[in-house]
Amino acid sequence: MKFTKLLTGISPLSLMIGAAGIAYAKPAIADTAAASTADKPITAAPATDADDQRTITVTATRTEKAVEDVPATVSVIDAKTIEDRFISDIKDLVRYEPGVTVRRAPSRFTAAGSSTGRDRDSGFNIRGLEGNRVLITVDGVRVPDAFSFGAQSVGRGDYVDLDLLKSVEILRGPASALYGSDGVAGAVSFITKDPRDFLTDGKLVGGGLRSSYDSSDDSWTNGFVVAGKTGDVEAMVAYTHREGHETETKGSNDTASTDRTTANPQDIESDALLGRLVWAPSDASRLRLTYEHFSSVVDTDVLSAITKPPLASTSVLGLTAHDTTERNRGTLDYRYIGDGIVSGIRAAGYYQKSLTVQAAAEDRNTAEDRTRINRFDNEVYGGTLQLVSHAATGPLTHLFAYGADYSHTRQTGVR
Repeated sequence: MKFTKLLTGISPLSLMIGAAGIAYAKPAIADTAAASTADKPITAAPATDADDQRTITVTATRTEKAVEDVPATVSVIDAKTIEDRFISDIKDLVRYEPGVTVRRAPSRFTAAGSSTGRDRDSGFNIRGLEGNRVLITVDGVRVPDAFSFGAQSVGRGDYVDLDLLKSVEILRGPASALYGSDGVAGAVSFITKDPRDFLTDGKLVGGGLRSSYDSSDDSWTNGFVVAGKTGDVEAMVAYTHREGHETETKGSNDTASTDRTTANPQDIESDALLGRLVWAPSDASRLRLTYEHFSSVVDTDVLSAITKPPLASTSVLGLTAHDTTERNRGTLDYRYIGDGIVSGIRAAGYYQKSLTVQAAAEDRNTAEDRTRINRFDNEVYGGTLQLVSHAATGPLTHLFAYGADYSHTRQTGVR
C-alpha cells in the first residue's frame, strides 16, 4: 500500500530536457501556452497543435523527435506518471515496461562468501542484458559502474532519487553508436527538474511540499521544492529525505539461522539535494549551473548468516553490516538557439565523485572475530559539445547534428 499527500505546491511538469545533455527537447505532452520561446529545442521547427500532443525523446537519436518517429523502441515516463503511480524506486518505475526489469534480491549476504541482495536495486536489465552494458545517465552524466567481488556488491540503481526527476527515457536496444560501448543493451536517461517547472503563468516564486508512505518497507518520504525568479535569473532548491526498513517477503520462518526465510532487519535512510541556477539573458541563450547530492545509509542485522548447531570454531554467532553511498555532481551547461549556419549549440562540462563503503562485523564462535571493509571510489569528469545546422534542397529540409563527447573515469577500490 502506498499513498502520497501533496501539502502545497504546483504541478511539477511542464518541460523535458533531452538525456545525455546534448539536445533540448520540446514539451512532453504539454500545453503550448506553458512553453516560452526560450524553451524550444535546438532542433525546433514550427510546431503544430498535433505536435504539441506528441511525446518527445532525445535519447534515441540525440536530437528531439516524436517517440513514434524514431527507429527504436523508447519509453518516456514523466513526473506526473511517477506521482500518479506512487513510484518510489526504479523497480516500480519499470513495472509496466515490457522487456525492462530491475533485479532485486533479499539481503542474505555473508561477511566473506555471498553478496546476495547487498547491491539492492542492482540496475536495469534490458532484454536480458544488464550491469555495465546498460547506459545510465543523469542529465547526461554517467552514474558509477557496478562492481562485485566476494561479499562486496555495488549496484547502479540507487544513485538517483525519483522525486528530483522531470522525466525518464528508456531506450531498448543497442545505443553504442551514439553513446559508446556501455550502451550495448540500451540506455536509461534521468532528466532532473528546472526552476521554470514551478514558475508557470508568470509566477516569480513557486514550490511545494510532499510526503508519502510505503507499507512494503514501512518507509516515509518527505521533501520540498522552492523556486524563484528575478530578472533573467532563476534558481531552485529541491530536497528529499527517506527513512525505511527491510522490504517484506512471503517467508514465514523467523528464526535467527540459515533457515530464516523472512527478511533480515534493516534500517535505510537517504538524502537527495538538487540545486540549480539559471541565467537566460535572451530567448536564444541560457547558461545553467547544477549541483546534485545523494547519500544513503543501510544498516543490516544479517540473522540469516547465523550458523545452526552443532557449532565449529568458525561458526557465525552474529553478523551486522553498515553500508554507505554518496554521490556529488556539478554541471555547467550552455544552450543557444538561433539562425544561421549553426542554429543550435549545446555545450556542457561536468564533474562527479562517488564513494561506496560496505563494512561487515562478524562474531564467530571461538575463532577470531572478523571485520571486512570494502571501499569503491568513482570519479568522472568530461564535457560535451553538439552543434545543429539546418539546410534545404528544394522541398526537402535537412538536419545535421554533430559534435564531440569526452569523459575521463577513474575507479579505485580497497577490499
